[in-house]
Amino acid sequence: PSAQDVADVQVGFEPLPAVSRYEAEQICKDAKLFDFYFDSCVFDLMSTGDQNFTLSAISSLMDVLKLHPSVARTMVNRTSLDTYDKQYANSS
Repeated sequence: PSAQDVADVQVGFEPLPAVSRYEAEQICKDAKLFDFYFDSCVFDLMSTGDQNFTLSAISSLMDVLKLHPSVARTMVNRTSLDTYDKQYANSS
């Protein structure tokens, strides 16, 4: 089959509805995610609507903090995407 045929086939599940940016940010804040892990959580939720990605981000953050505790000193505990909004506001 062609790549398009494969792309058109659903594999036993209905796609989840997308999550708005606001909802995704709230879910990820409530999960106590920050910095890169917050960004990833928001992206994954907006892209897929699958809240299991939140658990993946939590697990990844816990692994990094446990295996590389010195990384915690470089984190800024950012829980907002405002930095990116400001950075790219005038880029058009």
